[in-house]
Amino acid sequence: MQVLSSLTAAKLPPSSATDLNPFVPKKVGIFIWRAKKNRLPVRVELDRKGIDLHSTRCPVCDDDIETLHHSLISCKFASIIWDKVRRWWKFDQLHISSLSDIASCSNPKLNTTLGVSIWQAVVWVTSYYLWIHRNNCTFGKNFDSAAKLFSNIQGKCFEWINCRWRKGALDWLSWITNPCRFDSIFTKDGIG
Repeated sequence: MQVLSSLTAAKLPPSSATDLNPFVPKKVGIFIWRAKKNRLPVRVELDRKGIDLHSTRCPVCDDDIETLHHSLISCKFASIIWDKVRRWWKFDQLHISSLSDIASCSNPKLNTTLGVSIWQAVVWVTSYYLWIHRNNCTFGKNFDSAAKLFSNIQGKCFEWINCRWRKGALDWLSWITNPCRFDSIFTKDGIG
């Protein structure tokens, strides 16, 4: 049965399969899949489909037209969040300049499968929470400051990874001070 399912999956083109990461809920993988296909209802796309909007400007910063790239990457608020993620992981640079960078999540500092999966989970959860923040701004709900949203991202990543990793548990203090360290700890245990 397993051989049959792997053969069936091999026949599907990669773009038709939903990306999944074992450390995040399926809803986050589906969100990333929809983002890759440009299937999220940003204002430019809604306007293009004839939906009458009072404005196509970004509901978060109001500085530019709201495209998916703007919402998740180039918005001032998103840039602040990505910079906080970069500093949290102690990276000199963060290579998130396109939607494909969010989907691929490559980083040369992380060289194990486990490290890449954890980094991908962090990038995907960050994108997902930026989208939730955008929706809160759009629909007039209470929205978080950058510091609070970033704290929520750290907490949700910790919670989801901890709940889904069956071979151990993360330490909260280590997680928020040096998450890259987990990559080497997992490798030492022979898990990565």
